[in-house]
Amino acid sequence: MVVATDEQLLRAFYTAALYLIDKVEREGWYWTSNYLREHARATTGLRFTNSRSPDILRILVRRFPELKPWVELKPLTRPNSMNDRRFRQVEKLIRDAQAGAQKELF
Repeated sequence: MVVATDEQLLRAFYTAALYLIDKVEREGWYWTSNYLREHARATTGLRFTNSRSPDILRILVRRFPELKPWVELKPLTRPNSMNDRRFRQVEKLIRDAQAGAQKELF
């Protein structure tokens, strides 16, 4: 078994982070750092132990500081503030769904 290098994992985690951020902002997905690990594993076929993920996330944040607010979120964090830019699109989707449900009820 060939073990993935940190650089390979960093590239895979970065790509996964960009994909997940897009899904959170556009489609209402929830953020979880575990997704980055599984996305990297599934899309690249890289082999690594789960215990390496925290180290890769630390390197990711150092190399790409713009990801820090995302990576520091706890798994399955839900939107909690109308002013939080990370969840602007998610909150819009929720408001639209609630408005649609209200119309259906009355």
